[in-house]
Amino acid sequence: MKVDYYVYYRVAADCDHASAHDGVRAMQQRLAARIGIAGRLLVRRDDSHTWMEVYPGVSDSDAFETALEDECRHAGVFRWLEAATVRHIERFVECA
Repeated sequence: MKVDYYVYYRVAADCDHASAHDGVRAMQQRLAARIGIAGRLLVRRDDSHTWMEVYPGVSDSDAFETALEDECRHAGVFRWLEAATVRHIERFVECA
């Protein structure tokens, strides 16, 4: 069963959004090279501090989640988050 991942979080208002954007995109490129899943980066239409990463069609959830965590740590993604917030990971599968 393939799983679609949706990762959403709040980027701090006082961080450099251009650097954060470039950092997340670079992390996604490394992730794609490592595990073959190309991610998208979205920003909420009415709130530029809420971001979402989308990773469709993941067949090996354990390997993907390990790689995602490793690449986020390597990129320092957590430094761009709003204080006292976390990255929320949601997993969805196709309805039967």
